[in-house]
Amino acid sequence: MISANQKIDHSKTLCTKCRTREATLSFSIDPKTLCNRCFAEGLERRLRARLRAFNLSAQTLIKYLDDKSAAAAATAFILHLMLGKTQTHIKRVTHVEPETFLPLSIEEVTAEGLRAFLDQNVPLSLPRSAVANASMPELEMFCTLKGLSYTPRHPHQNRFLEEIQLKYPQTYFSTLASLEQLERNTQKVKSRHPRSKKEQL
Repeated sequence: MISANQKIDHSKTLCTKCRTREATLSFSIDPKTLCNRCFAEGLERRLRARLRAFNLSAQTLIKYLDDKSAAAAATAFILHLMLGKTQTHIKRVTHVEPETFLPLSIEEVTAEGLRAFLDQNVPLSLPRSAVANASMPELEMFCTLKGLSYTPRHPHQNRFLEEIQLKYPQTYFSTLASLEQLERNTQKVKSRHPRSKKEQL
């Protein structure tokens, strides 16, 4: 599993971001050692960037699945932070509905994406997640620092990918980017070559 937050043992080790405050956090998904403030600000920017990529329209209904996990809490936080002042209606749901944001971390989205990619009978379509560019330990620490309540949950993940991640910290990010590109390519091919009615039967 991606390592949870690790307390830095070196006395007065400075945050690699601000270079002024003491580094207190480190995650195996990212080699940087950060202070609480820089970590929280950095992850918030990362989540903001991902949510913007969905190009959500104002005055629409946006749903997110709440399973009480840190992924769900972080999803609700970033949705309300970025869209709460608009006319967009944000709805919490407890079961999966169409176009619902799922509380899935990068471990879970990449595991599902690889499974779909390797299954020739399943078109590559990644789960819809607003927090898929963050690991579960990161999301749990983010919620802790923001005072958001959550229930710890061990994420489902690809064991092979996790072993590579331990040696190469950027593995999850590069895998997610590759899967998203494959998904876009698949969608382009489908739009150019729609199946005939006979093939759909």
